[in-house]
Amino acid sequence: MAFVALGFIVVMGIMAGGMIALTLIGPRRVQNIFGIGFGFGLVGGITAILVQLLTQPLIVPAMINNLLNLVLSGFIGYAVTTFFVLSYQVRPDVVPPDLKQAQAAQSTGPGKTAVLYYVAAESEQYDARVAARAFETIDYPQALPPTLLRPLYLLDLKRKYDVIQPSPARALHFRLAQKVQDRLGKRFKVYIAFYNADPTLADAAAEAVRDGARRIIVLHARLTNPPPTVKPRETLESLRLARYGVTLVETTPLWNAELLPRVFVRRALAATEGRDRAEVGLILIGQGHPLPRRNLPEQADSSPVQRQNQELAFEKRARQALIKAGFVDDKVVLAWLRWQHPRIDAAYAQLIAEGCKQIFWIGSGLLTDGITTLYDIPTALQVVMAASGIEATALGPWNDDDIVAEALVEKVKQVASAD
Repeated sequence: MAFVALGFIVVMGIMAGGMIALTLIGPRRVQNIFGIGFGFGLVGGITAILVQLLTQPLIVPAMINNLLNLVLSGFIGYAVTTFFVLSYQVRPDVVPPDLKQAQAAQSTGPGKTAVLYYVAAESEQYDARVAARAFETIDYPQALPPTLLRPLYLLDLKRKYDVIQPSPARALHFRLAQKVQDRLGKRFKVYIAFYNADPTLADAAAEAVRDGARRIIVLHARLTNPPPTVKPRETLESLRLARYGVTLVETTPLWNAELLPRVFVRRALAATEGRDRAEVGLILIGQGHPLPRRNLPEQADSSPVQRQNQELAFEKRARQALIKAGFVDDKVVLAWLRWQHPRIDAAYAQLIAEGCKQIFWIGSGLLTDGITTLYDIPTALQVVMAASGIEATALGPWNDDDIVAEALVEKVKQVASAD
């Protein structure tokens, strides 16, 4: 009888722990169901403990022992569910295009070039699958909490979606990809692909081959080099593009694009038209990248250092462009979301100390509006704005600005002419 009761306690504990993880990870619409499951497991486990106490001569030690069993089994259920849900990815193999059909499509009309517009995805509504897949392709894993705390991270992400939903990021990427298509013309066809959502890079490449593409250009629509886990050539190896006579090249990121600073100059001038620009402060906000600590050996993989240098070079060019446009040198400052200093609130405080009567912030290192620009940055500014009474107005990240589309097209043409 004691073994049966113990087994029931363990099963109920595992169930309760698993339901806690699913409640934290799952979307709002199913939270109540998982919450009921957690309650059932908890009540069942406690009931089993109380029933077993009736048969135990030493009540206090038995109760402590059974409670520990319930807690331990709950932790096991939570841990196993967390690892399973956040690690298990269903990735069906992409069906390779039919060789004869692809060759037939290639033989009709002039040579065709496919442009795979490749970016990280942010879903319109909270999507646990997209968020979990993003853990694998995030720029820096050290920005994430330990695996067992990631359900809490996702709970916080859901809360942010509750405030800003829907996120415009995905729609902005599709609009920007369409603008790139319009500018490239009929010799090119643009396909969108995401690091961590559908359509994947393999999906887009397979479709391009079926459409008769003879050359594929992976367009990195981002400011700095992609993270080490984003490897287009390795991702597309299973398609065996050479079998279809298809070549593959990649563009460089946009950090050295000459056109991009014009986006911020134009917006800043429009926002301050008719005002004394000597009293205006501008904050240029970049992502930021981790650098090796001085007391540690330099990392073999210097990509974080390289990406920080790329972003910093771009931010400095954007800053100089704004100063040339008439904004005061000391009142155009750089800030970083993470890793680097000054942070956003410190940059804002610096502008207040400089006597700025009006402050604008620009997501100069950010591609589109989303969680970061609509929640994280305003939240970081909220406390300091309340203390000073001077609002920091958003001028936005790049978004689907025509100049951004022109910069992306320029990158495509650079590799297309060199191939």
